Amino acid sequence: ANGCPCVISELLANQLRARWDIDAMVARNPKEFIEKSIKLYTDSELWNNVRENAFDLVRRDCNVSRFKWILQASIDELFS
Repeated sequence: ANGCPCVISELLANQLRARWDIDAMVARNPKEFIEKSIKLYTDSELWNNVRENAFDLVRRDCNVSRFKWILQASIDELFS
């Protein structure tokens, strides 16, 4: 929410449906976590790109209209 791009686990990336190293930097192990954290912190272009892509991910997946549509579709499926 504050625009800080993240390095996250493979599990979290899959749960968020985040594109690897586009919406968030994804690390499979502690060594990758350190390497990607350093790369993200030292590369301002990468920082800004990941930041903007993460905002787009949140706008797409946390949109109130989308939540309402998914909820209604789920209810309709249950009772059809």
